[in-house]
Amino acid sequence: MKLEEWMKRELDDVYVSTIIMKEKAYKRENGIPKKQDIYIFMGLNLRGYKKFIDVIVPKEDTTSYWYSIVSNFKIRGIEELIMVAMVDNVHINKAIKMVY
Repeated sequence: MKLEEWMKRELDDVYVSTIIMKEKAYKRENGIPKKQDIYIFMGLNLRGYKKFIDVIVPKEDTTSYWYSIVSNFKIRGIEELIMVAMVDNVHINKAIKMVY
């Protein structure tokens, strides 16, 4: 499966527990390495399997940006996130409350 196909795959309809982790990675811009935030969304489905929901390299950190990301999860099949443990990001928190 190619990366583009993986990012568009259908997701489970319910995740009992969802974890949002924030990691730092280096990205080169004009040959200069810069730190970039990466958000990893992992979920525990009803069968008890851990699954990667998505890996996001945000273009901006606004509520409207994260709303579009979280809305895309709903389009891809997630109907309910029962419990969400996440980093302290007010924009992601607002977006999840708005969609779910």
